[in-house]
Amino acid sequence: MAREPDAIAQMRRALGERLATFRKSAGLTQDNLANHTHYDRSRIAHLERGSARADRQFWERADATCRADGALVAAFAALEAVRAEHDRHTHDAQLAALRAQADRFRRDNATNLSAMTTEVAGRETLGTTVSVPSAAKEVATRIVLPDAAEDVWQRMASQAGAAIELNVRLVFDIGADGWVRLTGRHELVNLSSAPIARLSRELWFEHTDGPLRIQPVSEGPHRVAIQHIHDTANLTKFACLISPTIRPGESG
Repeated sequence: MAREPDAIAQMRRALGERLATFRKSAGLTQDNLANHTHYDRSRIAHLERGSARADRQFWERADATCRADGALVAAFAALEAVRAEHDRHTHDAQLAALRAQADRFRRDNATNLSAMTTEVAGRETLGTTVSVPSAAKEVATRIVLPDAAEDVWQRMASQAGAAIELNVRLVFDIGADGWVRLTGRHELVNLSSAPIARLSRELWFEHTDGPLRIQPVSEGPHRVAIQHIHDTANLTKFACLISPTIRPGESG
């Protein structure tokens, strides 16, 4: 049995003393009580010393067998109430400590994420401009970052040897004629051991009135050219040819 607080251990010993007293007053041996409660004699001896535990069913049987008129059951219930309250306080304290530790981790990770984004801030991005009809007006612009910077680095490390997108930004300009110009900007970091000169991309829209038209948007030191791979009325597969290349460890 795990070590209990002194107050609870004292209550358990007191309950054991009551059990021994009621048993003896009823003219029963430990073997007799063991037979009536379906426990062995050694377990009864440990219970009377307060060094073992038993469930409520045992105490109800012992109370009836020893003719304690509910005294044993009441003492057991009082002990369980104190033990449950202690367990609750212990659980609350452990939970508070874990939450405080989690808050520290969040602050540390937020600091790391801020440092990471500051390091890549101001660097130029690559982009493509696509003209699509007004049927594509329903848009969701989304930038996804994990809650913790540690998750970012773990994911990046697991994908070592690849180009990781640090940031994706979509801008939709809807003209008076209902046509939409979509500008997509991607910020990458090269985790591979080789320069990146080509990135494959694919775009699909449910409603169009002809092939999608793609134009490169080159900003900063990198220039982008479009290489068409496969085109249909509402799907295009293409590659961005980057010059100069994005070198290992570099973002752009």
